[in-house]
Amino acid sequence: MKEFLDAFKHLEKLCNEIYGEQHGVTLYINEMEHKYGIGSRSIPDWDRDLKYLKFVRHVRNNLVHETYYEYDYSAADIKFMKDFYKRIMNQEDPLSLLRRQSKGVRKTKKPPVTGRVKKRHNDAPKRVNPVFSVLIIIFIIAAFGFLLWLNL
Repeated sequence: MKEFLDAFKHLEKLCNEIYGEQHGVTLYINEMEHKYGIGSRSIPDWDRDLKYLKFVRHVRNNLVHETYYEYDYSAADIKFMKDFYKRIMNQEDPLSLLRRQSKGVRKTKKPPVTGRVKKRHNDAPKRVNPVFSVLIIIFIIAAFGFLLWLNL
């Protein structure tokens, strides 16, 4: 049990550092789920990695929080966590691969917008005062009438 928990702690610590928060493995899982649509179609073994991460997190939580939880985890589970740690370090994990792939696509397209452009209130078209509009119309009619009067 100690070897399993140590492998998970090691992976959790790395993910905590990546996200700058606690529960890094959960944050990694959440990000994979958020990007599932594109990741599962374009990154090999996305589904397998996501399911395995959920599985080892579940086993770890039960080992730590449940009094009578007995799971006969395997050496393969420990190996997965150690290998996944190495893949993150080498930027060969699913999210790193997806980021790298996205950067490659962006090079051929327009550069990404860095921030959301908000339309400020003063950017809205100015409305003309209706009284001013009526005065302009009266002025145009008077000018036209004056021109007609001159020609007579």
